[in-house]
Amino acid sequence: MITKLDGIIISKYPYRERDLIVRLLLRNGKKASVIFYGGKGGGSKKKSSILELGFLVEVELQKSREDSEIFTAKEWVLKWHHDNIRNNYQAYCLLCFFSEISERLALEAQFKNYESEISSSDKEAGPFRVLSNALVYLEKSLSAREQNALFLPYGQILIFITKFAVEMGVFPASDTCTLCGGDLEAIGPKILSAEHGGYQCGRCTDIGQDSGDEAIYQAMMRIARTPYQAILPLPLGAVDLSMAKKVLHYVCYQFNIIPETLKTMRAVLAN
Repeated sequence: MITKLDGIIISKYPYRERDLIVRLLLRNGKKASVIFYGGKGGGSKKKSSILELGFLVEVELQKSREDSEIFTAKEWVLKWHHDNIRNNYQAYCLLCFFSEISERLALEAQFKNYESEISSSDKEAGPFRVLSNALVYLEKSLSAREQNALFLPYGQILIFITKFAVEMGVFPASDTCTLCGGDLEAIGPKILSAEHGGYQCGRCTDIGQDSGDEAIYQAMMRIARTPYQAILPLPLGAVDLSMAKKVLHYVCYQFNIIPETLKTMRAVLAN
């Protein structure tokens, strides 16, 4: 069986001398393992490799055995690539972080019924939609035109995690307090509670005169309501390390992931 599809490279591993096993995040939001023979490049023709983390490739696949869950790439073509990200250490760490989260949360593609996979509901394509938009946004924030003024690592993380929460259906309850049901907008200070899946008002938590998670609340609400294409003007310079960590903890809790098990977390959320 031969199929043709697009996917973002979210991880890759060496396989023998010149080959690679690549994990792709497909347009339907699911992930698949593909063997690229000669994917490392080199050889007698000194062919360069186009299989880099974050690149979008179109792949023609051929399954090797009927019972195999790994496909082999017959042909592949580069459809989108980044230049600025790979030349900026912090941005590349963010790319690795976004890719790891996408790989952890995306479902495995089942190609025994390929037609049903390709015709999957658009609602299931959330992981691909978020990652592809995040990479384009990250690349644009590093462009010479923007002069790196929009490259705000903690802000980038907050945008990515918030959009992922929206697409995966775990965005925190934001209208009423998860404990008393009071109107959050009218009550004042609020706290983001991973355990209760939303925000709690100041009357139900001991936050005293502290503003609580008001900044997180306002930022997440604005991001959730704003398309990725229009996010660049949002004022995210105030997003700090503690805000990014709290939102990540919230999403990880919803999916039973221990944040410390994310290998790339230390690189982007170090103290």
